[in-house]
Amino acid sequence: MNQPTNKFGIPDAIYRALCEDRYYAGPEVELTASSLGGPPRIRQLFLEHSHEIVEDATDRFHLWQGKIVHEMLDRAGRGAIREKRFYFEVAGAKLSAAPDNLELRGRTLREWKHTSVWSVVYGGRTEWEGQVNAQAEALIQNGLEIDHPLEVWALLKDHSKDRALEALEKGKPETYPQAPIVYYPIRLWSREERHAWITSRIDLHRRAALGDVADCTPEERWERTPGDAKRCRLHCQVSKWCPQWAELQLRPKPEKAKRGRKAKAA
Repeated sequence: MNQPTNKFGIPDAIYRALCEDRYYAGPEVELTASSLGGPPRIRQLFLEHSHEIVEDATDRFHLWQGKIVHEMLDRAGRGAIREKRFYFEVAGAKLSAAPDNLELRGRTLREWKHTSVWSVVYGGRTEWEGQVNAQAEALIQNGLEIDHPLEVWALLKDHSKDRALEALEKGKPETYPQAPIVYYPIRLWSREERHAWITSRIDLHRRAALGDVADCTPEERWERTPGDAKRCRLHCQVSKWCPQWAELQLRPKPEKAKRGRKAKAA
């Protein structure tokens, strides 16, 4: 990826902090627990176009916030294994995982997700279920046991109290998180389920590398209503090269959206 720009003239110290990237999946690792559950189309487009992506340093602000949150939680996580990378194999593929927090006393695996509220409202949780189960497989293959259900704690960076109150007043609190920190219990799959899911994801990503790319699902696009693919529109670095997104933009907009635009124009 190209060096980020600094079109807003932020101070050098902030710019360098935003540009820093220490992520390392490990030697000869084909996929990580997080990339396994991610959309193969997005990953493949990123591999093909990473050298063309031009982003400003400020585009990394939320990622930077997430790193700070993880570092603070890492320091506070006493009596736990934190941010250690484990290596494991399934279906002949070398994989890696770096669980956020494994409580040694209760053997509880927790994953922190510093994410947009829309990933909760519109989808994203299916990816998390597979990811934490892949992490559990990594730990188990390395001799560590998991005794409790898996956990995901979503830390919502753009949570709105106003929206939460509005949903509550409408009697629909389930449509918008009522707090900026949300807990999701995740069932620990059986060994057979874990291996079947991981193998299927490896196959999808390998096929994508050969040109047989699966479309992103409505849930992966964070699409609650037809045509409103929020992830594609606002949060995908490679949407400009995506034929699926190009095709979606050509589809007729829902009638409600059309009426809204006409009323605004009037």
